[in-house]
Amino acid sequence: MKRLVDKNRKVVATWILLTNVPKEVKASTIIGTWYYHRWKEDKNAPAVRKFLVQLSARLIEKGKEYTTPALLAGLWVFMKMMNVLNIYDVEALFAFREQIGDMMGMEI
Repeated sequence: MKRLVDKNRKVVATWILLTNVPKEVKASTIIGTWYYHRWKEDKNAPAVRKFLVQLSARLIEKGKEYTTPALLAGLWVFMKMMNVLNIYDVEALFAFREQIGDMMGMEI
């Protein structure tokens, strides 16, 4: 079971995924497979998968468009990125980019 909470820690959504697979199967495998089937059916799925794989920075075997771990890793990065955008405005993010670049001695 997963819950989505708002800034006040109020539960705004709950997801429950029931399955009869053996206990030995990792939760990430079950969730990844479930998302695979959901993303496979949507007309926007190819663009979303490409976006998530790019965010994941994972290398994908030649001939494959994506992997479940890459999709989940990209989804995690996207969720964190959206959280950052809720906290900082665009000007602050560009200021951080400049400050980090100066600290590292390189252009970012």
